[in-house]
Amino acid sequence: MEITPRTKYLRTLLAEYSRLADHLTCIAATLMELGAMTAFLYLVMIRDYIYEHIADLTGARVTYSFGRIGGLARDLPDGWLKRLEDILVQYEEFIGRVHGLMDRNRIFIDRTRDVGVLTTADAIDLGFTGPILRSTGAPRDLRKDTPYLAYAELDFEVPVGIKGDNYDRYYVRMREMDESVHMIRQLIDMLPVGPLTSTIAAARCRPSHSSTTRSSR
Repeated sequence: MEITPRTKYLRTLLAEYSRLADHLTCIAATLMELGAMTAFLYLVMIRDYIYEHIADLTGARVTYSFGRIGGLARDLPDGWLKRLEDILVQYEEFIGRVHGLMDRNRIFIDRTRDVGVLTTADAIDLGFTGPILRSTGAPRDLRKDTPYLAYAELDFEVPVGIKGDNYDRYYVRMREMDESVHMIRQLIDMLPVGPLTSTIAAARCRPSHSSTTRSSR
């Protein structure tokens, strides 16, 4: 079953938007545990803007069920993309402040550099994937290696670390968030008009007379 072009781009956009919220949560929690409360508050504020924005579309902040066979539950409400761009601008402002506070902070570096080091071999042996694996220097990203949805059409980089320590895990996630924002903006420009649900999916999901009769019994 082929999904419609609009569904393909919207699913990809929402995947990267959710990735952005997840990475914000991971980094914010790390910084909070290290005592960097100002940076934590910047990141959590943007994360909550994103969660509220997702809830405006899907009805839930995190555990939403927005996908449907061959499509999505509904189309974007009026003004949703405008609010998305506003949030991305605020993200860039706040993430710049976090970079200034943390990247060369002597206390932060002392508490993260050469701490929790993982080699690529150890990460693979332990079953790590995603940014933890990439922090060891392995450029493994399924969005690049075996593209799905609209990822083959997007321009983005795969950030990797050099030591596989806690600082690299911070760095990789920070860079991945910037790449997600870059992809989201591309997807906004590429988003076509048209239906969300394929004709085949709509026909298959429509209850027949016989199925309705059986269920009523």
